[in-house]
This record gives sequence, C-alpha cells and structure tokens, in this order.
Amino acid sequence: MSTTRPLRLGIVGCGAVTQICHLPAARSVPDVEVVALADLNPARARFLAARFGVPRYSPDYHAWLGEVDGVILALPHALHVPVASELLERGLPVLLEKPLAVTVREAEALVSRVAATGTPLQPGYMFRHNRSARVVKQLLETGWIGRVETFVARWGGVYRWPVASGFFWDRQQAGGGVVVDAGSHLLDLLLWWFGDVLEVEYRDDSRGGVEADAWMRLVLQGPHGPVRGEVVISRLRHLRSHVRLEGERFVVDWGSAGDRYAARIAPRAWDGADPRFLSQADPGGSDTFVGMFAEQLRAFARTIRGAPPAVSARDVLPTVVLIERCYRERAGSLSEPWDRPVSVASPAGPVLVTGATGFIGGRLAEILATQGVPVRALVRTWSRAARLARLPVELIGGDMLDLESLRRAAAGCRTIYHCAVDFAAGGRAIRRSSAVGARHVLQAALDAGVERVVFLSTVAVYGADPPPGPISEDTPVRHEGDDYADGKIDAEAAALDVHRRTGLPVVILRPPIVYGPFSSRTVSLAQAIRAGRLALIADTAGVCNTLYVDYLVAAMLLAATAPGAPGRAFHVTDGAPVSWHAFIEAHARALEVSASSLPRVTLQELEEAWSAQARGRRTSWRTLAGLVLRDARLRETVRALPVVATLEQLGRLVAPEAIREQAARLSLAPPSDGAAPSPPLSRSLARLMVGRTVFDITRARQVLGYTPAVDFHEGMARTGAWMRWAHL
Repeated sequence: MSTTRPLRLGIVGCGAVTQICHLPAARSVPDVEVVALADLNPARARFLAARFGVPRYSPDYHAWLGEVDGVILALPHALHVPVASELLERGLPVLLEKPLAVTVREAEALVSRVAATGTPLQPGYMFRHNRSARVVKQLLETGWIGRVETFVARWGGVYRWPVASGFFWDRQQAGGGVVVDAGSHLLDLLLWWFGDVLEVEYRDDSRGGVEADAWMRLVLQGPHGPVRGEVVISRLRHLRSHVRLEGERFVVDWGSAGDRYAARIAPRAWDGADPRFLSQADPGGSDTFVGMFAEQLRAFARTIRGAPPAVSARDVLPTVVLIERCYRERAGSLSEPWDRPVSVASPAGPVLVTGATGFIGGRLAEILATQGVPVRALVRTWSRAARLARLPVELIGGDMLDLESLRRAAAGCRTIYHCAVDFAAGGRAIRRSSAVGARHVLQAALDAGVERVVFLSTVAVYGADPPPGPISEDTPVRHEGDDYADGKIDAEAAALDVHRRTGLPVVILRPPIVYGPFSSRTVSLAQAIRAGRLALIADTAGVCNTLYVDYLVAAMLLAATAPGAPGRAFHVTDGAPVSWHAFIEAHARALEVSASSLPRVTLQELEEAWSAQARGRRTSWRTLAGLVLRDARLRETVRALPVVATLEQLGRLVAPEAIREQAARLSLAPPSDGAAPSPPLSRSLARLMVGRTVFDITRARQVLGYTPAVDFHEGMARTGAWMRWAHL
C-alpha cells in the first residue's frame, strides 16, 4: 500500500450520519478519499454521491470492495456484526459506527473475529477522540481535581436527527432506544473515565416499544475508589448534554458548550467567578461534532497504515455489557406525573391514526395503546417518531398525499382518526394538502370498509372574528383567505359529501386552543416567557377557549362509537373559558415567573401604530417606540415587545389570519429590506386577544355524551409538571 496516495474508503449505508458526519469529515482529512458508496436505496446513494463528489455508488457494496483500502459501516445496528465480520474475513479494515453490537454475545464474537483475522476494526465512539475528554481522563487518573465521589450526567434533547428510515424505532433492527443510541457514547465515556460497573439500577419510559427517556444510578470503580452517579438520557426533553464531576478540590463540567464539546473547571469552594475552560479551542477541531469524526477518521487512516487502533473493539465491549444489563435488569417504568388514565373506553381495533407523530395524534395513540387497542400510525417524518415509538404501535411509512400508502395502512382497520396537518408545506400548500389528504383518507376508509372516521378540524373555520357570545355548530363557516382554516373548511366539506353519497360514517370535531404536555405551542410560549418576549393587552382581557389534550382524546373516542354522531360536527372545549391573561399567566407561574412581570401594551397604542402603518409612514424605530411605549412603566420593556410569536402559533387555531404574520413583522426593529417597522401586534391577533366568542358544546354533551372532566386549573397543573420535567 502506498504511503503517499490518499487511502481509498467506501461507505456502506447512506443515512443521516453519513451525510452529516462521515462525508463532511472526510473532506477535511487529506489522507483519505471516499471513492464509493452503497445503500439499498439507490436514489439516496446517488444523491450523496453527487453532493459530495463520490465517483461510484451502488446498491450492493460487493460491487466495489476490491477497489477500497477500508470501509466505514453505517448500517442499522443489527447488521453491524454480520457485515463487519464479512469484511474482516476479506482483510478489509473497518470503521464501525456505534454500537459495536446489540448483544454481548455478538460483541464478543466480533472481538474474537478481529483477533482471528488480524484485520483491524475501529469502533466509532467519536467522543474518545475529543481532546477535552482526554484531558478529563488524565485529571481523573492523576487525582489532580481530588478524589471524585459523585457525578451527574444529563444527555440528549428533543429528537430531530434526520433519519432516512424507520430502523431506529424497531427494536429488532436498533437493539433498543435512546440508551443503545446516544447512550452508547455517554456510557462509553463514563466507563473509559471510571472503569468497571459495580452496581446499576435502571428505569425507562418504554411501554412496549423502544425507550425515549431513561434513568440509571451507577456505581463505578473509579481510579481512586468507587464513584456514584446519576444518568439521564433523553430524546424527549431539552437536556444540556454534559457530565458534572464533583472532585474534592475542583468541579469539572464536560459537555456541549455552544458549537463544541469542552471541559470547564471551577474550585469546589466556588467564588462566583466564571469557570475556566480547561483548554482553548482545539486547532485540529476535535472539539466540534464533525471535528470529532474527522479525528476519528485520521486515527482510522493510521490504523490502516499499520498503527495500533486508537480504540479497539475490546475497549468498548464493557459498554455493550452495561447496556444489555440495563435492559435485562430493568427495574420498572419511569414516573410521568402528568399522565392520568382517560375514563372513556376505546372502540375495538385495529385503528389507524394519521398525524400520530404530532401533539394530539401522539397522545391519542398513547391512550389507545394503554387501553390495549391495536394501533397503526402513519409516519411521514421518521425523525418525529421518538415519543410514538415508545408504544406497542405499528409504524407505517407513508403520507396522506400518497393514497397507496394510506390504503396499505388502513387495510383491516375498523376506525381511522385523522389528525394530520402539513404545516411544513406553508402557504397555499397547507390548504391543498388538507383537502387532498382528507379525500385520500376518506377513499382509503371506503376501500378498507372502515366502520368510522373521526376527523379533527378546528374552530378557526368560523373566521378571524366570529360573533360574540356562545355560538353553535350551525354558525356558517367562512373562507377568509387563511390557508390553514380554508383547508379545514374544504376538508370538512369533502367529508360530509362522502358521508352523504356513500354512507361512510364520518364525525367532525372542532377544538379550540388545545394545550398540554408535549404541545409545541406550550414550548414556544414557555420560551417566549423565559426570553421576556411576551406582552399582554393591558386594558382588556378577551376569552380564551381552552381544551386540555386528554379530553380532546376522550371526545375522539366517544365520537368513534356514538350512534347519532356521523355526518355532524361538534365543538369540544373545556366547557369553562378563561381569559387570555389567565391562560398566559398560568404558564408563567408554571415556569416560576411572576405574572406581574409580564409587560403590557394598550389598545390605544396599537391603534396609533396601525394608523401610522395605514398612512404608509416609514416610521423610524424611535418614532414607533414612542407611539407604542407612551406609558412610562413600559419604557424598560422594549425588549419584551412585540407580543410573542407564540401567540401567532396559538392564534392559528382561532384567528387564522395570524398564521400569515411573520415574526419579523412583529419586530420593533426595521426588517432586513429596510422597510418601515410594523406595529407590534396585528389587528387579527389583537381581535383574538380581546374577542368574547364562546363555543357552545351542548351538542357534544347530548350526542356524544361528552363531559369535560379536567378544569383549567388541573390541566395546567399537569402541564406545569411536564414543563418542569422537560426543562422548559
């Protein structure tokens, strides 16, 4: 093998880790050249080959094995050992993505295969190549920070890794959930730093699927005596990925620090000064995410040229042993204090849920699965399935715009719950997708002989400014040019038309502001409150029609069986509206933020700003601030205005015009195009916040037997418990 030319590498598996990590890293390593790709999805391989200038791609890696010096394996976990073993037998060095294997038996067999063939294998545990992680290991071994007795590790975030397939959510292919995935890296670091496992207690949130949140208590050997620690790993909540080590003399905090992974150190008797980084940014880039992959690739190149592996299969075998032990000795489920059973019994299954990776559809699937109903979930975006995959739910890849995928998913089902909305489409595409998707769901239901379709709509169908006072479902719906609401109106019309023509039992539910655990609106609202970007209209408090998510689910279950429901629409609310002030202030209290600290803006100030805009004035920032902030009490709250983008999100349900208002339009600062700044609150959104509309639920009570069982106080207590758990 030439020592001057770059090493020729092939990559088997063209998923997200290849696109985001391996191929970009290879560009920064002169000693290697990726010359071939392989993936069972040839379109995926072709796309990456064109994007990264790889000269060859194939659905079968055997086509180019004779042309490469080594192979990077980035396959579903269950394929790691068989494919790696084949390549080792052929004498090809392997860089194997984590985990080494999904069972200890397989891992030990792979270690033996490496020894028998003499062909090197480097496991892809890239955090071992992080410079500051190596510094931490040295500090522990030398005892410089003092004896470490305890550690706390928090690892993960809301899962959005752009997986190209659904293998992550299949225990047979993945070997487990978040612990075998992200947990492999964290646990490998801890075992590398501290040594053998003495004790372990483990719990997770799996309800028959793959876990998305896990907790463990570990006692590790430690270089200077036993070390006790707590580990939390999650795909569902905003954890700051870090490990905190409590030494006798110093505290070390290692983990994510902006765009890099670094270690900070502070004296145990902290004087309040900022902790110092143990080292400056690594010029080689090994402290960044892709940089660690590049450093790992450099080590692999040295191994191919004859150097001992920087990390061997035997080195990481204890990590596989620990993960298998956790799954085998699982002590039980994690507590979810916001979770309560729903008293309404589910209809017999199987059932199909569209939109099951979302807030409402996900909770519906959870309650159905808890009651033992066989559930199928149509999944378009695999990266959003972490919460859903905890359940014993059949995940079927598809799209409501793809009729054939819907037919496959609906076959044999008795009920369809249609919750899907394509917000990502944007603009007029939202309206088209809602209407076309509804027609496809209805056709698939007819083809499958489904007994009932429950269709989730919205009170936004009444327009941006519905009449005040209690209104019934007989109030005319109105197209007003808002794509979300108009799409729902079109979908309702299609559903009722199919019901009249074919007799397909279709029930329409119109909820208002739905809130609760895992709501993206709750997350946005919390973030806005934390950032001080939330203001209220000071001189009035409009009506906020709320619905706690569990009781929307209860209404959906009732709608699936109520004899008089097909062909009709139903309002579903909590039955006791609250004010917008109360709604927002309750979220602030859940975050332990004083409601009195929320800034106010008056309607008069808004009217002046709207008038200036209508006259076409190119008002300067200073002038507009003077118009809006006349009240001296508000002069210190400029940064808190405009009224939050969160309210734009909330408003899309009952003030559809607001969905078109972009966040930039609500800024006091001039937009990037140099135009005049706009008022801090649109008229439609202000109408929402001062509106007095109440949606009458008499029909739901009489026909569905619906009774709201959770008042706003209890709903917010549960939501607040989740917000604290989620670290909002």
